Order: sequence, then C-alpha cells, then structure tokens
Amino acid sequence: FLSDYIINTHHQYVRDNTPFILELAQKVARVHGDHHPELIKVAGLFESIGRDLTLHMVKEEKILFPFIKQLAQIYKSGGTLPEADFGKISTPIQVMESEHEQVGGDFASIRELTENYQLPVDTCNSYTILFKKLEEYENDLHRHVHLENNILFPRSIQLEKELA
Repeated sequence: FLSDYIINTHHQYVRDNTPFILELAQKVARVHGDHHPELIKVAGLFESIGRDLTLHMVKEEKILFPFIKQLAQIYKSGGTLPEADFGKISTPIQVMESEHEQVGGDFASIRELTENYQLPVDTCNSYTILFKKLEEYENDLHRHVHLENNILFPRSIQLEKELA
C-alpha cells in the first residue's frame, strides 16, 4: 500500500510539477539573472534535481517497489523468498537513500542561495511563484523521503529478514 501511495502521491507530484518549475526557474534566471546571479545556480540545481529524481523514481517503480510488493505478498500468503538480481534488499535501498541525500543537499543549496526563499524587493509574479513552488516541492520531497527512509525501507528490510 505504501509504495503505491508514494507513487500515486509523491512521484506523481514530481512528474506534474518538475517541468513547470524548471521552465519557470529558467525564465526567471534569464530575466533577473543579471541582478540576481544566484538564480542561474538555482535553475541549474533544480534541473539536476528533476533529472535525478526522474531516474530515481524509475528505479523505485521498476525494480525496488515491485520486489517490496512481492515480499509483502509472500509474507501474507506464504511462499519462498525470491532471489533478486541485486542480492539483499538493503543494496538498492542504500542506493535510494544516497540519492535522497544528494537531492536533499541540492535543495539545501537552493535554500541557502535564496536565503530560505526570501524574495528581494524587485520581484515579479514569476519570481514569487518560483520561490513558492520550490518551497512546496522541497516540502513534498521531505514527506516523500520520510515515508521511504523511515517507514517503507526499514519495514522491507525487516520483512526480508523474517522470510529468510
């Protein structure tokens, strides 16, 4: 259930919002970058975040989450623990957690560059919307990562141990 919830809520949020925010970040950087060069860095960091999260979500949806669902099904109905190409489930989980840290670090850089999303006095509507959307995106990412790192992943490791 939790993996489906993450896909339907948080992964969908990323898919729905990344293109808009990226386009807006690039536009605001073009228009205001001369006076606010940090916006050029923000746009670059967000482009990296979008690219990294897109690849990250594919790995979760195509490899890790299906295996977690398989573990849950075997736990409920009985059966034999399947062998995975990646070995123990902790292996891809460590990769996912490392990627979470990378994206979190990129957002920490954005937060620092924007002084915690504080708008300068000479901002336009696009600038204001960009900062609001970046902060919203970061907050969604924190909820997303919390569900995975603190609930789904530890429970999956525990399930695998119990089935072994």
